[in-house]
This record gives sequence, C-alpha cells and structure tokens, in this order.
Amino acid sequence: MGNNNQIPVGEMVEQVKEQYDVVAEVHVSHLPAATDVTQLIFTIHGAGATSYEEYLDDFDEYDWAVVDVGDKEPMKLPFTVIATACGPGHLQGQKGTTLYRGEDVIGTDARSLDDGMMHFRDKLSGICPNCGESVPSIHEHHVDNQICREEELV
Repeated sequence: MGNNNQIPVGEMVEQVKEQYDVVAEVHVSHLPAATDVTQLIFTIHGAGATSYEEYLDDFDEYDWAVVDVGDKEPMKLPFTVIATACGPGHLQGQKGTTLYRGEDVIGTDARSLDDGMMHFRDKLSGICPNCGESVPSIHEHHVDNQICREEELV
C-alpha cells in the first residue's frame, strides 16, 4: 500500500479545520482501548452537521490514519470520520482523546492540536499523558491515581 492511501492524523485534523467554517471540537475514539487500539473514529463537532451523526466522505480516498508514536513504528489504523451537530464535551480516557477544542467552547478550556496530539500519542504508547509514567493500562492507572484521573477530565 502506498502513501496515497494513508494520512497522518494531525494533517487530517488540519484539513478539517481549514475546510469547515465552524469546528468546535475534534475528538477521536480509539477502540477498544488506547494500548490495544484497532480502529479510530473521529467526531467533528460543527462542520456544518445538521444531525447527531453524519458520515463525512472527505477522506474516503484514505484507508489508514497514521499516528506517530515516538520511538516505535508509526501506527496505521482504519478510521471513520463523522460530523455531529451535538455540542462538544467528550470524556477523556483510555477510549477517547480530544485532539482539538476551539476557544469559543463554553465551560471548558481550549485545546490546541499540538497538545491534543501529544496526549493521543502518549496514550497509544502506554504513557500517562498527565504524569508521564509508562503504564500497561490508562484505565487501571486512573483507578489508582486520582490526580491523573482528574487531570484527564480537563
């Protein structure tokens, strides 16, 4: 498979932000869990969506989303991109990460794509994005570590 059928996650999010007038948040579900991820589902809040869940065909030409995970081989994962008219506010954890959140989102802090990508890479690499500890499971780490669990909710 050549490079034409894969797209780096950060590049994809940048394209979404440029293509649509309103993007409040970009969230990625990494399922079934961060350290065992087999697929990605990107949810774009805004993007002209008129319903709860609209499949976006903007990236149909790509088979794989590529995630740089540091020293390891980049991960290539199948992915889906949907838009939603529902407001942003996904919970963070081992099954999901907010990659981007705009400054106009009320009730929470903005998140730059760089910060979101750093959190995402760390989770997929088995590193707690809050304390930097290498962990076998983000979920188990959060059960045992209240500070990291609370920090992840931001």
